[in-house]
Parts: sequence; C-alpha cells; structure tokens
Amino acid sequence: MPNLNELLGKAEQIANDFAHLKIITAVGDFSLQKVTAPDGNVSWQVLPTPDGSNSAIETDINLVQGDITNRIDRRLAAEDSEAIREFHNSQIEKAEDIVKGNIEALKSLIGLIVDVESKNSGGAPPVLPAGDGTATD
Repeated sequence: MPNLNELLGKAEQIANDFAHLKIITAVGDFSLQKVTAPDGNVSWQVLPTPDGSNSAIETDINLVQGDITNRIDRRLAAEDSEAIREFHNSQIEKAEDIVKGNIEALKSLIGLIVDVESKNSGGAPPVLPAGDGTATD
C-alpha cells in the first residue's frame, strides 16, 4: 500500500492537472488535433479549415492564478452571433461547477487518506511533506 506522502504527491499531481480549465465552442466544419505535452498532459486544439469556414471561441481559466483569457473569432464577436456567445458562457458556468465539485471530491479523498493513514499508524498524526499541499478556501 502506498504511503501518505506518495498518495499526497498523487493528489498534488491531480490538482495541478486541474490548473487550467479550457472551454472551446467551435462553429462550422472543423477538426480537432490531439496535443500531448512533454509532461504527458493531453489537450485538444480546433484546427482551422483552409477556406476559413469555421470559427471558435476559446476560454482558458487559470484556476491557480485566477487569470481568464478569451479568444473570440471576429465573426463570432458580431451582433448576430450573440446566441453562440451566450451558449459558450453557459458552458463556462457548467464547467466551473464541475471543477468546484472535483475540488471538493479531491479534498474529501485527501481527508480520507489522512484519516486512514492515521488509523493505520496507531493514531499518530501523519507526517506531511514540506508545504503540506493542503488547500485553503
């Protein structure tokens, strides 16, 4: 069975994977390209068509820093594309709710791991690594 430090390390890795929330709304004919970073993280990128017949809105939210970056194709910034922008915003709200739920689940998992480790070690408080990795609200 892994020790507490290994489990907390894994939990920290999972938390780092949650660092960016990316929402893409693509309109028109498009294809996606799978992008694998050197660290193994996988993301998807909307590829433009050669004739430029597709458009996209992309929002990247850095959950650690709180930075939000929006990229909106000029065609989707026009007044007649308001419904698409509203749809994109509704997806952002849904994604934020999902992330909040995932963070709560991760916190509960860490609490459970600490509790089990404490019971397995005879009630002694667990030894946490430097910078104990606990999140604050």
